[in-house]
Amino acid sequence: MKYLWFDAEFSSIDLDNAEFLQVAVMATNEKLERLASPEEDINFAVRVSEDVPISDWVQKNIPEIVKASRTEEAVSITEVDKALDAYITKFVGKPTHDITARPLIAGNSVHNDWFIARRLLPRFIKRCHYRLLDVTAIKGQWLDHYGGSEFNKDDLDLVKQWFPGLYAPRARTHDAYYDVQASAAELAFLRDQLQRKEP
Repeated sequence: MKYLWFDAEFSSIDLDNAEFLQVAVMATNEKLERLASPEEDINFAVRVSEDVPISDWVQKNIPEIVKASRTEEAVSITEVDKALDAYITKFVGKPTHDITARPLIAGNSVHNDWFIARRLLPRFIKRCHYRLLDVTAIKGQWLDHYGGSEFNKDDLDLVKQWFPGLYAPRARTHDAYYDVQASAAELAFLRDQLQRKEP
């Protein structure tokens, strides 16, 4: 099984109308080993026009991402979709009708990102399995059922411990590319802790 660690920052929490501002994807195998070099991973500022409404929270908390999405270096959502399609072909495999051979989209609360991607990234979605690997659901069981401790994704040493392939430490509070790596680290941590709880 291959995982496509997916995270995005978007213009609003109104998911029916939100636009992506940043999109990041990192491919791993089931052992959470990278399938591409960090330089080959997807990490785009996504171009949005000036008339796209940006929520007050987004403007206040991630103004640098909003600014990056309105520069010449930002990439159109169509080009992001094409790049994701090519990335999957290169590092995961060719397009297939076999659902079981398609990669899982993985991440924290990744259902939100997936919901928007279904509207904005159709080529990407068609390349992926219909199931999602949502680390947040596993974390919820670890915290609520087992009484476990929270994984601190802001602790760089901890993230590196559980995901040695960490590249480009967090540049800001919200950074999609850092977050995909931290989510892989958190899954590694949760797997280890849950195995220790098995009888």
